[in-house]
Amino acid sequence: MDQYELFLFFSPTYGNEELQQDMEKFIIDFKLDMSRKYYAICELGNYYGYEADFGAMKIIRHHLEKLRGKELVGPLSMDSLPKKDWKALASWCGKLNDRLRDAHE
Repeated sequence: MDQYELFLFFSPTYGNEELQQDMEKFIIDFKLDMSRKYYAICELGNYYGYEADFGAMKIIRHHLEKLRGKELVGPLSMDSLPKKDWKALASWCGKLNDRLRDAHE
């Protein structure tokens, strides 16, 4: 994976600040030197009715920061129940595209 410059992490929110078991194992085992790499995080879950910012993103971001990764764009907490928030995803993808375009000009 060392050949890549950008990593996109998509993870479901599972409980209160918990990762799904297979994602937790992946993150724990992910030991790549991220000092010259970028990342972006999208967490999926049910956020309607919740005012607190919670979920998988905090855990993933903390681990990637310890590996010295640089966040390319802010994370997206995408509502997926009772409906998917495609507008929020499209906006987040637009921000990713803008940052990537700026980096290669």
